[in-house]
Amino acid sequence: MWASKAKTGLLAAAGDIDQIWALYVQLFELSDREAEEVVMELDGETWREEWDSGDDLGVASFAWCSEDALNTMLNFPSGWPALFAQFRSRSCKTSWDNNAQADFTEGNADMEELSLLWHQCVGVAALVEKI
Repeated sequence: MWASKAKTGLLAAAGDIDQIWALYVQLFELSDREAEEVVMELDGETWREEWDSGDDLGVASFAWCSEDALNTMLNFPSGWPALFAQFRSRSCKTSWDNNAQADFTEGNADMEELSLLWHQCVGVAALVEKI
């Protein structure tokens, strides 16, 4: 198994997770009609204003990009993110099955190479751009 060390850091302040969890619990208890009217505010920022500001979900600016250009922008040199599975077993094995990890190699007829599709890369790029 290949792994790399990443710096441990806080991605959220102490109370953020509790606040977000409470908002989601509240949201999922609402009917569809009530949920459309909900505006979540975190630290004074209203996400719905940003989201509703146009018809584009942020992907139009990447429509010109080829798959190679997207992979370069996202730093996916092999066509997938770091720690993304490179192969999928046609016989439904997982790399966590006993002694199966060695089977997840190029040239194994049971393995199908995985990669993100163009629209998935554009979605990731749009999310990164919005952040």
